[in-house]
Amino acid sequence: MSELDLPFHECEVLQFCFVCHYKETPQQYFVAKLSAFLFSDGTDGWEKGIRYAEGQNLARYLMEGPASHITPTKFATIIEDKLKSFSNVTVHKRDKSWIQAQGMGSFWSVAKGSDEPPVFLEVHYQGSSNPKEAPLVFVGKGITFDSGGISIKPSANMDAMRADMGGAATIFSAIVTAAELRLPINLIGLSPLCENLPSGKANKPGDVVTAMNGKTIQVDNTDAEGRLVLADALHYAHSFNPRAILDAATLTGAMDVALGSAATGVFTNSQQLWHHLYEVRYDRDN
Repeated sequence: MSELDLPFHECEVLQFCFVCHYKETPQQYFVAKLSAFLFSDGTDGWEKGIRYAEGQNLARYLMEGPASHITPTKFATIIEDKLKSFSNVTVHKRDKSWIQAQGMGSFWSVAKGSDEPPVFLEVHYQGSSNPKEAPLVFVGKGITFDSGGISIKPSANMDAMRADMGGAATIFSAIVTAAELRLPINLIGLSPLCENLPSGKANKPGDVVTAMNGKTIQVDNTDAEGRLVLADALHYAHSFNPRAILDAATLTGAMDVALGSAATGVFTNSQQLWHHLYEVRYDRDN
């Protein structure tokens, strides 16, 4: 088996239509049938490539789905269903009362503007033979629709804000893939899932909220909701004594202005961790 086979196998599965099942007449496709033995002397590369691609497709499906279908509750249920067959995975779908009991006032201040109930999704994958091994914690921004709140966004292209939970889609798809590949590591995924909408209950510019760590935050612009929901999730992540925390977020459109859509901005306080991530990206050419 050659690792060079993997990109080919991924491409075969990545040819996926994300909106076809919303149409009355599904679009027809020609599908080429390929034999694994033509490309490797085993099926390992083929299977691994498929798993990689299915993980990417899951993230793409979640981000492309309309916000009326991919609500916080529905998002959590999809991830739970994907992981229910794994005995070494535990899924917690935390509700409003749990969020408030934890003192996650920063997260709740955003969530309370919508009638759609928030979910704090917590997934534990124990792949290591040592249950006490420090986990790697992934934290993902989970705004299933971002109107900007009272500091409302321009209407043009606002429909794309259904994908403002791209961080959550990415981290949980990665955990699903890790479980399917039986990776020998311990992982925890965390995401504050909610909508950011204007209402009589929503954050107002100038409001002051209290985060889980006891710090107060003045909300000058309600469209800066990503850092509010992530603040509580990142603080909670430290309670697991992780070996590292990685968060992924569609935090600001300014990143796209600065780097373009083909690059991802990275901020880190660990050069060693960044080096590992960069090497993986380079080796996988992805």
